[in-house]
Amino acid sequence: MNGGVVRMQVGNISLNTVDSLSIIWFLEDASNKSFKDIIDIKGQTFEVFVEKGNSALIVSVKNVDNYNSSFLNKAYKAAQLFLDKLLFAKSQASYVDHKESTIVCFSNARITNFYIYSTQQLELKVEVEFQVSDIDGNVKLPQIPTIVFFDPLRYYRMSLKANNLVDAYRYLYLSLESALNNYRPIVRSGENKEGEAKWLQNTLSQIESDYNSLTKYKDGLAKYFYINHYKAFRLKIFHSKEDVILPLNDFNSIDLYNGYLDLSTIVDEIFSAIYKLKLKSGAVVSSAMVENMLNTLSYRYIHFSGKDKIEYKLEKGNYNSRIKGNSGIHKVLLKNIDKLDFGEIRFLNNDKATLVSNKIKENIIMENISEITILTDVVFLNKNKFDRKFNESFIIAE
Repeated sequence: MNGGVVRMQVGNISLNTVDSLSIIWFLEDASNKSFKDIIDIKGQTFEVFVEKGNSALIVSVKNVDNYNSSFLNKAYKAAQLFLDKLLFAKSQASYVDHKESTIVCFSNARITNFYIYSTQQLELKVEVEFQVSDIDGNVKLPQIPTIVFFDPLRYYRMSLKANNLVDAYRYLYLSLESALNNYRPIVRSGENKEGEAKWLQNTLSQIESDYNSLTKYKDGLAKYFYINHYKAFRLKIFHSKEDVILPLNDFNSIDLYNGYLDLSTIVDEIFSAIYKLKLKSGAVVSSAMVENMLNTLSYRYIHFSGKDKIEYKLEKGNYNSRIKGNSGIHKVLLKNIDKLDFGEIRFLNNDKATLVSNKIKENIIMENISEITILTDVVFLNKNKFDRKFNESFIIAE
């Protein structure tokens, strides 16, 4: 490590980084109050605070032997509990802004390492349009199907408008449940009386038997849905007694996110089969198309903009990237830096043109840095699948 006193400043907040781990998230707006609290998560004690006029939410813990990204989930739970308390202590309802970076400072007697995690979400959509003309070349306007309102559509629309992933999944599930009940109402009395789980499986089995167009699952749609949606998510989201999924409770919500996408595919197929109503449109965005798009993001420089403008060339020794699914994961490692003063990080190509820009709400000052790791996850959202942005985080922090 470079000699000298370790210092970190976030906006107007100076942090004591000696023998500590500090994790910084940012609220959607600057806090209108100053507030501090001690939060315990499974035996780990965190100090969490916000300062009036600053959008940073800071979670810190003393005397940590080492740091790995799995620590983020505990700290994130502490941050969410703090925000719950803040609502009653200072009458301010807030949430972490996941468009912003997550910044980590880990320091002990030997080293001071910084980590900056961020996700850049880019929308990708392919549309194919056909025109039909008569013998004289006159374009025939397509006929718009007559759609009679029914309850499942209301739930479906609310799912598309929900910003919270838990709400989006809940409304989407209700949309399917309403459609299934229209197709085959639950039997609530008599010798054929059904419980909810039994009705669900019986109805899905009947639909699968009635329509050959549905995706075929190894053990049938009913069993697949019961395990991967009813037990995995439905019971945990719709109930609040035990073993529940709380909104914004996990730093990485990738499992629920993938569940939402899978459920949207099932809903689309069933609506298409029963009601002849296609909810999705556009050409399929293939994995090869996504990979080609990600490969065009060829980073050659990293630029820190602020009071000081500092630029580093990205080479094999300090930069690597890989593709995982619809994400391009870019990792930069810089060592032995005296000082960084910045409010924006930009990734540039060979011509110094900006490919991706990450603006941070508060100006950041870091001094006497042993190592700084910048991990950026560039995600292409497949708009043809109603893939979209939520308030939850899906950062691949590794």
